[in-house]
Amino acid sequence: MSEKDKRPNILLKVPKSWGMPQGKPDDHLVELMDVMPTLLDSAGVDIPDSVDGRSVLPLMRGDTDGWHTHLHGECACIETMNSGMQYIVEARWKYVYYPGTGLEHLFDLEADPREMTNLAADPAYRGERDRVRALLADELDGRPEGFVDNGELVVLGGPTANYMPGFGRPSDTGTRNEDLLKR
Repeated sequence: MSEKDKRPNILLKVPKSWGMPQGKPDDHLVELMDVMPTLLDSAGVDIPDSVDGRSVLPLMRGDTDGWHTHLHGECACIETMNSGMQYIVEARWKYVYYPGTGLEHLFDLEADPREMTNLAADPAYRGERDRVRALLADELDGRPEGFVDNGELVVLGGPTANYMPGFGRPSDTGTRNEDLLKR
C-alpha cells in the first residue's frame, strides 16, 4: 500500500513535557467516543464510568492492554437501500450489513483501502466473512431492534425501526417512536 493510501486513525499532539513520543504513527483503532475521555484525561479530570470511549493517552504511552480490536458503527435508514446499516471494522477487515435487505459487504482494507471490491460472496473469503459477521452479531445481540436471533444476523425485510431508549420498541407500544415524540 502506498503512503497516500494509509489512513491515520488519530492525530494528536501533546506537550513535549508530557514525555510521550512525538510524531509517532500508530495503527491502533480509535473512534470518536475516545475524544471526550482523552480530553478529560488530558485535563486531569476523572472519566465517568458511564462513558463508552477510552482515553488514548495510555495508548500513546505504549499501554495497549485491552485496546479496541474492532469497532462497531451504525447508520440510520439509508433511503436508497430502504435499510439501516451496521458495520464492524478491524485493522484489516471491514464488514457491512444492511439488516433491512440482508445485503453484506466485506472489504480487505490492506489490499483495498478505498473499499472498491466487495469480497462477501467470494468463497475464498468465507472464513473471514463469517468471523466478522459473528463479531457484529455479538455486538448487536440483545438490541431491541431484533437484529439477532439465535446468534445469527436477521434480515428485517424493511427499514430498521427507529428506537429510542425509554420509549419502548414500536412493536411493543403499537405506536411509532416519532408519534410518541409529538405528544
